Amino acid sequence: MKKVKSKLSTFMQNFVATGLLMLLTLLLCFTTNPFDKSQPKTIDAVSIIPDSTTMYEWQQDDRGWYTYLGTYPQTYVGDELNTQLVSLLESGALDDAATGNSYISNNRASEYPASYEEKQNKEYEYNGDLYVAVVNQQHIADRGYVENPFFSTGDSLGEVGNTKFFKVEPIKWYIIDGTNPETAPAGTQCRVISDLALNAMPFNATEEDGNVWQDSLIRKYLNGDLNGNFYQSTGLASEDVVIEQTNQNNVTKNTTDGSGPATDDYVYLLSYQEMYGQYEFLNTNTKRITTPTDFALSNGLEYHSGGTSYWLRSAGSSSTADSAYYVSRHGGLDGRLSVKNTIDGVRP
Repeated sequence: MKKVKSKLSTFMQNFVATGLLMLLTLLLCFTTNPFDKSQPKTIDAVSIIPDSTTMYEWQQDDRGWYTYLGTYPQTYVGDELNTQLVSLLESGALDDAATGNSYISNNRASEYPASYEEKQNKEYEYNGDLYVAVVNQQHIADRGYVENPFFSTGDSLGEVGNTKFFKVEPIKWYIIDGTNPETAPAGTQCRVISDLALNAMPFNATEEDGNVWQDSLIRKYLNGDLNGNFYQSTGLASEDVVIEQTNQNNVTKNTTDGSGPATDDYVYLLSYQEMYGQYEFLNTNTKRITTPTDFALSNGLEYHSGGTSYWLRSAGSSSTADSAYYVSRHGGLDGRLSVKNTIDGVRP
């Protein structure tokens, strides 16, 4: 594994100081070469503080270059610690440990609920780490959408209504546009995507709300228009981390009116065109396959045979405005998914 280091702001000094898999891409703009140790290490879109003593690392594995930025609840804490935390929660002992941060999940009892009901999940600090409590969703246990009903820790997902705690951890992002951090000159921009599907939620609350990205619930969730939204809760909107807005061309072959209005987004999902061959990192079915976080599983994300499905921002292929494109668990692209489906993932 290859590592390239440069200085980062105090935000990264503790990855869990502030805290979905959605398909999101971020824009990182290097105003100086961040790998040249002779100059201050500043990244325009990530506002790195030059005098920080914390090291900012790019690393390389067999998939490509990646880094960690922002935090999100991901891994189940395990049954032993979960029992302790649930007991503390029920007794009120964690009330004073709430950080004020929260994370959105679905509060619904089926794959296609009559209406979307948002649930805020509080973050707590315990013994120096951050955790989020979530109540298991209905169709995990009774509809068979999880082929192997176990978390990554090997513990069972448990029964409907059980409270599970998840550790808030750094988010891993891969460069998708071929940028090489070792040789990137000043002014280089790169696009990144989350390694895992971070959460599960519908594209829109109802089919009547349509399939245009500009007005979608999932866009509001990612960009700051909802309490507990991704942009705010991950710490990406903090003073130390400033993500530039990116103007998105949302013209697709299958929107209701034949096009989609352009949008300015901090965090977004890839489009059908971007996912279908624009980036070598994602240009085959195999490369597009991903897996969910434990947090996403507990929120009802579908998981079969080593892969999970996740949304794109493009309107679907049906003649009506009630479907959107997604990446299937096998890595293929499909435009026939109802926008109110709650078992598909978010990979920003």
